[in-house]
Amino acid sequence: MKYFCCRYVLELPESLPLGTTLPAFYRINDLDSGINGKIVSYHLNGSSNEVSMFSINNITGVITLISPLDYETKEKHEFGLIAMDGGSPPNIGFATVVIHVANINEYSPKFVGLPYEFLVQEKAFEGTSVGQIRAVDDDGNNIKYTITDGDTDLFNIEEDSGRIFVKKPLISRTQYTFIARATDDGVPQNFSLGVQVIVRVRESNDYPPVFTSSNYHGVVVEKRDSDKVVAKVEAVDKDLQNNTVTYSIVGGNEDAIFMIDGLNGEIRIVAGQGFKIDYDVKKQYALLVQATDSHQTSLYGLTMVVIDVQDTSMSS
Repeated sequence: MKYFCCRYVLELPESLPLGTTLPAFYRINDLDSGINGKIVSYHLNGSSNEVSMFSINNITGVITLISPLDYETKEKHEFGLIAMDGGSPPNIGFATVVIHVANINEYSPKFVGLPYEFLVQEKAFEGTSVGQIRAVDDDGNNIKYTITDGDTDLFNIEEDSGRIFVKKPLISRTQYTFIARATDDGVPQNFSLGVQVIVRVRESNDYPPVFTSSNYHGVVVEKRDSDKVVAKVEAVDKDLQNNTVTYSIVGGNEDAIFMIDGLNGEIRIVAGQGFKIDYDVKKQYALLVQATDSHQTSLYGLTMVVIDVQDTSMSS
């Protein structure tokens, strides 16, 4: 037998079952006649890892897969093939076998960096960047991104990068939601995974609190303590966010006779201060009340509360 130096290349799917015998992809000829021209044994030559993946029938030369192929672990296997004839002394032939592992789609894309919650300014214009999502695929496949289900008419996504942009001016809402989907390009089938994306609106403070009346009225009796509500103010804020209103007296209460509940706008006499109210000294109080919203850059509204003092001498 003459020495031969050949290179045989095969591609096998990683899903190939254990025990599969490889097709007759190589051929060895010996020009000698008789026993000298008969191949009497075959052997594999390679690293321990490679020879643990494949076995060879020493008589027939048939190669069998004995360990699972895994594209993600190793994409290529390479080992030597040795054939020996029956001559004395025997001649030996050598060849190289290269097995390329074909990637089979085993894994679905998975998202990283969850949860996906982004902030965008109210009235953001078309093309404004919102944020970016990212998915990985353990098969090493390419991933494309799409938007499905939800507020799809207001946002778009770059299919290759996962970057999200405003598609058209945002309407007055506090948040938007949609499903972003990552789809791989694996074979024999694609895998796809969806994830919820929440876009919260960072609202600008467009409206100050407005009182329901331009002025309010109340009555107190001189020199008399009472825990009854003297007057009640109310203001509303048309902003969708940060619209909680708090109340305070900012003028006309120099003697600290009156107090206001900051949450509900109820005005009362401060406990123990009723004795200061004297009709002969002051017949009317004019309190300037302020309503302030809860935005970081707050706005405020003002109203007047007129409180008449009732003369006890006249009532008696």
